[in-house]
Parts: sequence; structure tokens; C-alpha cells
Amino acid sequence: MRWRLLPHLPQSAGLRLLDVGAGGGVPGIPLAIARPEWHVVLVDSNGKKATFLTQAAIELALPNVRAVATRVEDLHDEPPFDVVIARAFSDLRTFAHSSARHCRLPARSMR
Repeated sequence: MRWRLLPHLPQSAGLRLLDVGAGGGVPGIPLAIARPEWHVVLVDSNGKKATFLTQAAIELALPNVRAVATRVEDLHDEPPFDVVIARAFSDLRTFAHSSARHCRLPARSMR
């Protein structure tokens, strides 16, 4: 069974999306490809992964993608995000606690 994310996300231009624990860039990079009008920030605490994500964005010509090497708890000076997403970051409680302050209100969750 395939789970499709894109139909469940807002379709507005200029949407800001934060991918927490971005790892190899899934789903952040495919979403940035599918929605080039979105601003996608990929956060991973592993510097090597963030470097890879930066290079991937360059090679794929994705000016709408920015990778940040930090823990989501230490991410500062960012405007609120319309969507905060994670594929394999942590359990739901930790994810919600760590990333809630980055959400533009009102926040909603998808299951």
C-alpha cells in the first residue's frame, strides 16, 4: 500500500515547509520538486547529511530548498512554517514537543 502525502498538504503558493530530521531528503526534496513555489527547509543534526542535502539541492537546481545542520530544538530565527513534517524523526510525542514552536497557528495534525 502506498501512502501519498501531497494531496493532503495545502496547495498554496509560497508555503513554508520544515522537514525535521531530513536525513536523505525524503520527503522534503521530492516535495520541493513537485512544488517549486514552496520554501522547503531541511533540518538534520548530522552535518554530513546536511552537506549532502545542500549539494543535492544544488545538483537538482532547487533554489527553494535550504538545508540546516542543527537540532530542531536549536533552530532559531526562522519565521513560522505552514507545514512541519518528519518521516522517521522520533515518536509522535517527541516530534510534537520539539517542533511545535515552529508551526504557524492554527496547527493541525494528519494521521
